[in-house]
Order: sequence, then C-alpha cells, then structure tokens
Amino acid sequence: MIASFLHKLRRLAADQSGNATIEFVIWFPIYLFLLVAGLEMGSASWRNAALETALDRTARELRLPSSTPMQHAEIKAAICDKTVLISNCVENLRLEMVVLDPNNWVDPAAPSCTDTIAPVAPLHKFTNGVSERVVLLRACAQYRPYLPLSSFGQAMTDGNDGWARVTATSAYVQAQ
Repeated sequence: MIASFLHKLRRLAADQSGNATIEFVIWFPIYLFLLVAGLEMGSASWRNAALETALDRTARELRLPSSTPMQHAEIKAAICDKTVLISNCVENLRLEMVVLDPNNWVDPAAPSCTDTIAPVAPLHKFTNGVSERVVLLRACAQYRPYLPLSSFGQAMTDGNDGWARVTATSAYVQAQ
C-alpha cells in the first residue's frame, strides 16, 4: 500500500502538465497591477501637465495688458478652456489667488483646493522703482481615477471621497 502511494506520488511529481497554468496564476496579478498602476500614473501625469500648461498660459494672459481685467470666474473659465482632460472643469477646479509681498517674503501654505479670490489688475506700464506685488495662482483639479477600486486608485484618492487631485502653480507680477 505504501509502495503504491509512493509510486503515485512519484508519477504526480514527474507530471509537468499544468506548469503554464501555475506560472500564469503567479505572474498575471503582478502584470495586471503594473498595467493598472501605469494607466493611473500616466493619467495623473497627463492631467497634471495639461493643468500646468493651462495655468501658465492663463497667467501669461493676465500679465499682458487688456482692456478689461479678468475676474476669478473668468480666470477659471480660461483655464478650463485650455485643458480638456478634466471633466466638469469649472465645478472640479479650485483656483487660489494669493498676493505675496516680494519685500517681506512669507512662504505660502500648501494648496488647499478651495477657491480664494484676489483682485486682478494687470500691469499696463512699467515704471522703475514702483512697488509691484506677486500674485501666486494655484489650481487644484479633482477627478475620478479610472479604476478607483484598485489598490493604486485607492491610494491616489486617500480619503477624498473617491476624488484624486492634481495641483499646478504659477505666478505673475502686477502693479499696486
């Protein structure tokens, strides 16, 4: 009886059918995780680059003289017009405008993803020695990850009710 059992055990150990299935079961979850992580990171990087570009282009428009200065809602709309990767951009974009004093520099706090407003007055003429102020524009866009239930998607949202965030910062100088 023991000899029969050992014979069957040797035959089972020598049988190589199913090896590919075992390798697949071991490696497939790892490849799937890497695919999902690459998709989510690529998406976040793409959105971040689009938001940075849109914010920089809008800040450039604010620096240029215009007949009527743009206000907070118009600035948000201009940023949203320049980026297509953020769904419901006007609702999901938070724009923070912070006036900084270059002579008494204080490091601004981290972006809060809430709307704050500063008056916009673009520089129309440059005069040497005139005090200007630096306006820091920070945009925070919220979006839903493609796969929010994956471990990577959950790590990106981290307690934000399923929303991931990308932020961008730009600045411009305006006369006081």
